[in-house]
Amino acid sequence: MFESVLDSAYAYTLRPSHFVLEVFQNNQNMGEIFAGLFSLVQYVFHGIYEFSLLYNNFQGDHEMGGRTLWLPLKIVSMLTGGWIPVGSVEHIGERPGTFTTFVGPMYIDFGWLSPVALIVYGVLVGLPFRFLRRGRIEWLPAVVLVATCSLLWPVVNIFASASGTYLLFGAVAIGLMGKRLRYTG
Repeated sequence: MFESVLDSAYAYTLRPSHFVLEVFQNNQNMGEIFAGLFSLVQYVFHGIYEFSLLYNNFQGDHEMGGRTLWLPLKIVSMLTGGWIPVGSVEHIGERPGTFTTFVGPMYIDFGWLSPVALIVYGVLVGLPFRFLRRGRIEWLPAVVLVATCSLLWPVVNIFASASGTYLLFGAVAIGLMGKRLRYTG
């Protein structure tokens, strides 16, 4: 556990102080537990510092949605016969194996236009909740996914990966095509 605290990818931005290392080493029974808890804190909070590194060191082209909107762009590209190219651009300043909060991939995509993209995102993620409040229970999976993304916002953008994006598209498909159930309670 001590090596993880000192040598992991996310330990680059959140290094323990000399005092913290002494606490790990001087508490033989609890040292491993303290190191494990510190490693968890590093994992959760390193994204904030990683985004700061990304912002200060970013060099390259912004992808204009290629990072977070890759699945819709891929679908449009397939429907248009490849007219819209989909691919990843090399970025200098992005460290592999780390997360940069929710806004890291948004910044890579849109740069200074990220606040506009985040406002649009905020409006769109509110829609499933409003539908659910109107009794449209088929939007529950989308609401759960958006709530999960909102909880993980300071840590990771789950929509920048296939696991989050496919789940989101599936949840929206359920909402759009699902059976219209009405909640009467």
